[in-house]
Formats: sequence, C-alpha cells, structure tokens
Amino acid sequence: MKNGQVFLFDTKSEDSDKNAPCKHNALIDYIHNEENADKHLKGGVIIQTKNGENWKYCPMKIENTTDISSWDSFHPDEYKA
Repeated sequence: MKNGQVFLFDTKSEDSDKNAPCKHNALIDYIHNEENADKHLKGGVIIQTKNGENWKYCPMKIENTTDISSWDSFHPDEYKA
C-alpha cells in the first residue's frame, strides 16, 4: 500500500480448503514473528463475501473458514497515504 503497509493474503472461498486454517495460522505466526515487527505486515486467508462486495480477513488465528461474520473487512482505500 502507498502508506507502507504490506498485506500478504491467501485468497479462498468459504470452507474451500480444509488446510486453510493451518495456512492462515502459519502466516499469522510469520507476521507476528519479532524479526518481522518492523515490516508493517498484515494478512492471512481472505475470503470474498457471498454478495461479492467485500473481502474479509481475520488478523488472529482461526479454527475454520465457515463463519467469517466477525472477521475484519478489507478496504484498500483506508491504507492510502
């Protein structure tokens, strides 16, 4: 993003990949590793909502990708300089 934030997303659809929670959680561990603290990283699995109007991601570890209602919405415009 123009403001220096770096997003690392793995695009999925709801419950499409049984390994998605493991992949997401490994990425969260990587992002929160102290060696990466100064890299301004965010990310994880990102899923498009059923209406196709929005993308949702969770900044914390997850157990499944079947309920994304409490996940954060990704709005790229919020990260412009």
